Order: sequence, then C-alpha cells, then structure tokens
Amino acid sequence: METGLLEKKILHYEILEQIGKGGMGVVYKARDTRLERIVAIKALRQDALQDDEARIRFKREAIAASALNHPNITTIYQIEEIENALFIVMEYVEGQTLGDRLDDGPLELKAGLEIAIEAAEGIAEAHQHQIIHRDIKPDNILLSSQGHAKVMDFGLAKELEKTSVTPDGFSMGTVDYMSPEQAQSIKVDARSDIFSFGTLLYELFTCDVPFKGEHDLAVLYAIVNEDPIPPQKVNPQLPVRLAKLIMRALEKKPEHRFQSMTQIIHELRSIRKQSLQIRKRESRRKKIVVLAAATLTLMLACIILWFATGNRAESHIKKAVTLINERQLADAKSELDAAFKYEPDNSMLWYYLAIIQQETGDIEGAIRSNEKAISLDRTNKSAYYALGCAQAELKRFEQAKKSYKKTIACDSSFVLAYSYLAHLYINEAKPDSAIQWLQKSLEISPNSPDNVHIYRNLGNAYFEKDQFDLAAEYYKKALALEPENTGLQQLYALAQSKYHSNQRPAGKDIRP
Repeated sequence: METGLLEKKILHYEILEQIGKGGMGVVYKARDTRLERIVAIKALRQDALQDDEARIRFKREAIAASALNHPNITTIYQIEEIENALFIVMEYVEGQTLGDRLDDGPLELKAGLEIAIEAAEGIAEAHQHQIIHRDIKPDNILLSSQGHAKVMDFGLAKELEKTSVTPDGFSMGTVDYMSPEQAQSIKVDARSDIFSFGTLLYELFTCDVPFKGEHDLAVLYAIVNEDPIPPQKVNPQLPVRLAKLIMRALEKKPEHRFQSMTQIIHELRSIRKQSLQIRKRESRRKKIVVLAAATLTLMLACIILWFATGNRAESHIKKAVTLINERQLADAKSELDAAFKYEPDNSMLWYYLAIIQQETGDIEGAIRSNEKAISLDRTNKSAYYALGCAQAELKRFEQAKKSYKKTIACDSSFVLAYSYLAHLYINEAKPDSAIQWLQKSLEISPNSPDNVHIYRNLGNAYFEKDQFDLAAEYYKKALALEPENTGLQQLYALAQSKYHSNQRPAGKDIRP
C-alpha cells in the first residue's frame, strides 16, 4: 500500500502525492471526489498491517482524535478499512511541522509564544475529554501556512482512566520527549503531557533539547535523574518568567509541575501580554544607535581640541569632523584617508573611522577600528564607548558591558556609558545591577542634561521589578527634562496604570 497507493484511487479518494512518513503510517495528500475537497490520508504501513498492536494503536488514534473538535487539533473525518488497507481520512493542512520549522533556526519570541499557546490549547482540549496524548513533540505539532498550530498524531493517546504501561512494561513515546513516568514505565496522567510539553517549549525557545545522551537509555537516565541546563543559559534573551515556566513544567515529580494545561495557557498568555509591553519599550530603546550617533556628534566638536595647532593633519581632521556631523560620510572618509598619511598612529583618527563604519553598517569594521584606537591610547574613552555600542548592536552583550565599564573607568562622569550599561542589565533581567550603576551615575553627575536617559532606565529597571510606583517616579523625572517626549509619557502612564491596578492599597497615591 505504501507504494501502490500512489497513482491510485481508493474508494472515493484520489491519491495525489505522498507527503509524509512516520513510525506507523504513510501520509498522502488526496482528493475526496464525493465532497470535492482536499484531504490527508494516513495509511497504516504495509509491514504493520499484520501487527495487532499496531492496528489497535492506529485505530485508537482515529477514535481518540475524532472525539475532539478544536481549531488547534487536526480534524478526523473517517476511518476506513478494506482489504489490505487501513487508513484515516483527516483534515489537510498546508504547512510544515514545528520540528521542520525549528530545523530552519529559532523563532522570534512573539511567534514562539503564539505557537506555544495554540498547541497548549489543543492539548488542554484533549485533557478535558479525559484523553492524554503521550507523544507531545515538535513533529506532532503542525503549523499551517498562516502559522497556526494544530496538534496531531494521537496514535499513543489513551483515556485517562485506562492509561498504564504497555504489555511489555515499556511506556511508549518518543524518547527525547518522554516524561520521567514514561521513562520508568509507571502509570501516567495528564501531567506526563505537561512534562513533554515543557520539553517542547525548551526546544522551541532554545533550538535544543533539555535531556541528551549518546543512546536512548542515556537519554532516559537523564530525564529521570539529571536537571537540564536552564534555558536562559542557552538563550540569554529568554524572558525570566518564560524560563521559570519551562523549568516548572520539567519538574521530575508530577506534583511539582503545573497541574493542568490550563494553568500553563494562563501563564503563557500573561507572558505574551508582558512581552508586548516590553517590545513597545524596546522599540524605543532600539534608538540606541541614533542616540549614540547624536552623542558622538556632540563629542566630536570637543575632541578636535586634542589636535595641536600646526598639526599637519589638522586641516583634514577638522573637515572630516564637519562632514561626519553633516552625514557626508564618503567625503569625510576621504579627509580621514588624507590625515592617515600624516598620522597613521593617531588614536582619534581610528575612532573617527569607526564612526563612519558604524554609520554605514560596517559594524565589524567599526569594532576593529575602535580596538585599534584603544591599542594606541588606552585612555580613549570615546573609543571604548563606541566599541560598546557596536558590540551591543551585534548582540555581543558581555563584551559590550566590559567596554562600557572601561569607558566609566576612563571617565566616571560619562553618563551615557552608565545608561547603556544599565540597559544591557535590564535586558538580562538583572534590574538590581542596572539600578546600582544608574544610581552611581546620579551620585557623580546629578545635574547632567543626559540624566534623562538615567531616569528613563531607572524607570525601566523598577518596571522590570514590578515596582510600578518607583517606575512612575523616575519616568516623571525623565519627563521633567524632556516634557514633549511621547515615549516617556506613555511609559509614565503605563507605570501609573500598573501601580493603581496591581499594587496600590486602598487610599494610597503614587508619590509625587
């Protein structure tokens, strides 16, 4: 049937092409000639037709899934059995499996959360019908061409009250995604699916599995006995709450996990909502390059004083600085080239070159030029700062933090270095570290006009800590310096709203 079904018409289904193959069956795209619709046909493999256990599992899939009617579960239309053929007719979904999608690389947080929520809702629907899946994995999550998730392949599903180990004492499922209960061949319940879903989430947001081994038994041992590497260490950009959710789902003991998929869905939705708010803030934070460029422009005028009167390169340098400020970067580069002929080891020339490279998108070149500038002058605070900005843009955050700290070591009053250093700590969900650096900046430079960035990041840090009254206080201080800044106005309003709805005892107002 695996090969013979192609180019055939079986009953009233016209076989179009083979589209998949799994452990038990082969999947075909077909046309239902009666209802004039495209369907998927999953046929039991020819070599399994004589296997009673395989036939039972195959029929169980159709029976289990046919009882479910949910947009995040593939719809079963019919099960057919004729001579030398046993097959399920189901909804055809144009798309790919989540496993195939992950082979192409990680998803963005927003897309990953949407898929996770929809898959969780499909699993929760099965659990509400007293059905556990027992084989939750990326290859059993189908993504439509619109990106929506559908849970499929209920071949291992059983009703909760009937669930136990297989006759040979081994609980079935895909090894990498088994729960400790399955790995130990003991009775499972819906919380087994929750563990497997936790494994799926881990892979969804890190592109790696939490439990590994050189062979299946080593993987099973890890699932039962070893703790996974925290997902935030694999993907430092992962929100803290999402990492905690994944680790809780992967608890060894079922009673320590979430007790229902509904709880996970509620938490995922809350994380999604929070991430939307953070992305709004991030969209404003991503002006880092523009702000850095504006700051660098201010510094350029002062840096000209570094060059003594009579310097042979002075004329070219002054022209280059003016042209950079006017964004005439090609002409500025020509002036720098002329200056390099006289002073190839001038640290500031390499720094200016780095500015042009960063402005034209050559970030790696900017990093190399700033490093050259620093090698020529270890006190060049401007080069350290610009190096940190370039490293941050390439997401080399640990290197960027070191560069910002070296900037501060050169000049303890360099306010923007404090601000962007704190920004990195906030993105790492380390608001206390951010606050420490920001407060230090305020102590050293309490009246700096750049403190708008300090106050704003203090607001962001306290917002991250859910201390919305303090967040509102610092956003308000930032607004005092930039009253027309609509982004700050929105952040201030959001912090006030959060404080009033979540944290304010009756009768208490936000401090002025």
